[in-house]
Amino acid sequence: MAETKTQATAPARPNKLKQSLAALVWRVNRQLQWFQGSQSEAKAAPKRRVACLVVARGLYSESWQTFNIRSQRALQKVLKQKYNNSPNTLFFIGPWQQNQRRVLLIELNSQAQALKGRAHILLPESMVLSAALPNGLYEIADGEQVYYLHKQEQQWQTLLRSQLVNSLDKARLALGCSATQAATQLSHQQVGALTPRGVSKLGLATWQQGYQQQEGQAGKGLPWQQIGITLGAIGGIYLLVSSAYLYAQAAMIESKLEQITPEVAALLDQQQQLQRSQQAINELSGQRVNDQRINAFWQVFIAAQSDDNNFTYLQANDSKLVMGGTIPEALPLLSKLYDLPSVKTAEFGSPLRNSRLGQQYRIEMELADDE
Repeated sequence: MAETKTQATAPARPNKLKQSLAALVWRVNRQLQWFQGSQSEAKAAPKRRVACLVVARGLYSESWQTFNIRSQRALQKVLKQKYNNSPNTLFFIGPWQQNQRRVLLIELNSQAQALKGRAHILLPESMVLSAALPNGLYEIADGEQVYYLHKQEQQWQTLLRSQLVNSLDKARLALGCSATQAATQLSHQQVGALTPRGVSKLGLATWQQGYQQQEGQAGKGLPWQQIGITLGAIGGIYLLVSSAYLYAQAAMIESKLEQITPEVAALLDQQQQLQRSQQAINELSGQRVNDQRINAFWQVFIAAQSDDNNFTYLQANDSKLVMGGTIPEALPLLSKLYDLPSVKTAEFGSPLRNSRLGQQYRIEMELADDE
């Protein structure tokens, strides 16, 4: 039971940290309702500035532009001058690729422009969802707002449903999709769940471009000191909780080891005693086999003794005996040896040869195992 509980609670620490970071992200839909993190129930608008605010697609218009200016800082100056540093315009400059930079131009309506002062970082919903979703065509329904998002490799575009584009087939045609491309529908709850994930995947460079300066803070960048202190505090708390958890786990394991150590020691002693007993049995068994073979050797030797048997050798090799000599009739000797209880088999090892003293024989025997 203890191990099951440990396995169930171990991943809860990272999940709590993710939930804490997701709570820093807020979302405002087309009806100006506020949602925190991945929650799908509206909440009262916070009184203080939130860390990150994602505005719904219906609160802005978007377009893509391409520039062959390598320096991002120089391109920012060009864009501010081109659009007269308009307060309702946001720029998100992409990386330098294929000798150009793609820029996402966001033009906020009056309702979204009023939200700029409510957040440190302001991000468009379409960009956040495109970071969280794989390539494909999506039909997104968030309350009364419905729009289409087509994501391809390194680029995406969206289209609001309108009287002109009022069906999926027309949206495919307008977005340049194939007529057979399937569309995935995303609900209000799914949009809320994808929002924190997409914000985290956008990264620091995009967050910095979405940073909104308050009045009187012109020329200042992100509050790195406050951000550093916050992240450091979160990291410190996470390390502290992780260390305490690991210490508790180590103490629990050590306690369990102390409980089972006497049992393990007793089992090891029994195992050693069993090994010593087995070794003694093997030694006795080997000695017994040797005694049996010595006894069988002398039984064969005595049985072969007779006045007319002139055997010249009796050789022993493990469980085999070989006897050779000369006798008037070798067959009775073979039968006599075969009848001995200590002999398992007995047979002539070579053909008999007649001589003036009788028959020359060679008898090979295999000794029987004493059960």
